[in-house]
Amino acid sequence: MEVLFGSSENPDGVYQYLPDSGDGAILITTRSKDVALGVGGEMVILSEMKVEEATNLLTKTLVDKRLVKDERGVTSLLKQLTYLPLAITQVGAYINRNRVLIAKYVELLTGTEQDVVSLMSREFHVSTRYRGSRNAVATSWPVSFHEIQKSDAAAIKLSLFLSCIKPKAIPQSILPSLTSEEAMVKAIGTLDGYVFLVRRGDTDIFDMHSLVHLATRIWIGRNALMPQAERDAIQHMAAIFPSVSYENWNQWRVYLPHALRLLRGKETVAMEESYDLYFDVGLCMREDGRIKEAVTCFEKCYHWRQDHLPSNDPAKLRPQRELASAYGMNGEIKEAVLLLEEVVKIQEETILKHHLDRLLSLHSPAVVY
Repeated sequence: MEVLFGSSENPDGVYQYLPDSGDGAILITTRSKDVALGVGGEMVILSEMKVEEATNLLTKTLVDKRLVKDERGVTSLLKQLTYLPLAITQVGAYINRNRVLIAKYVELLTGTEQDVVSLMSREFHVSTRYRGSRNAVATSWPVSFHEIQKSDAAAIKLSLFLSCIKPKAIPQSILPSLTSEEAMVKAIGTLDGYVFLVRRGDTDIFDMHSLVHLATRIWIGRNALMPQAERDAIQHMAAIFPSVSYENWNQWRVYLPHALRLLRGKETVAMEESYDLYFDVGLCMREDGRIKEAVTCFEKCYHWRQDHLPSNDPAKLRPQRELASAYGMNGEIKEAVLLLEEVVKIQEETILKHHLDRLLSLHSPAVVY
């Protein structure tokens, strides 16, 4: 925007010098919806390429046209590239240079995140792009992040959170709060304007292209923001994760994949909020019939609290009781009974005779047996 229209510090944007005549036309291409709206005139929004269009582009890019005969491989490749022209061109250049089959490239794309980052960061020559332009997917998008950072700090805050969760089926209610509702509308509008977030119809559910999500993580990592982003995201998710009840079934089912993705972060290991979230996720898993996964979550919460809380702390005893219950449901009766007997013993010493937690613990061994 500053290049075109200037700023308060430098008002001389180039837009005022563009000719305005009926004898010709100027075509301006941009990723920014604000720029497109600012220059006015007729606006053409390019939608996602269709499969046939993407296949034709890949075919033109490849030296060995026979490679596209692998229809299954081509379909899988284009889907993973989200039919993005720059990504398709980059893949074609890589295949031409390294003489690999399409199936091999698909295999590389489904490898570790570091492998994908390496693939998407490789620069290549394209005669149709401006000299000095970044041509790799992972290095071209950071230009947009830089522009967003200058104009909408709230959108960057959302991007930091979005980089830590799953890129699909993102409910607006899961996003960290901003200073006002108007700030949220503006921030989402900014990300939508750059097609970083795509709304599903008239709903409050959003998606990010997987490559946009990857580019976001790369940009955040290269700016040393990932550790703090993961810590902030865990604290936020632990605070807002819905209670596991029938009334909240639809909500926690939508939140669950994002919580699981968050718990994979490197910065989550030493945070108390991570183990609060493991406990809530364990309840969801058990409710969903995923007992082994519930056991894993409860174990993580139980062991962390064993090491960090007093033996009679209620915050420690509840995960112990829930872990015992999960052990029982998983057929690990001996382990379940040992844990429950310990809970009963501690509560006999510390909790009033008719306290609900004590009654629950006394009832639990009978259920296990």
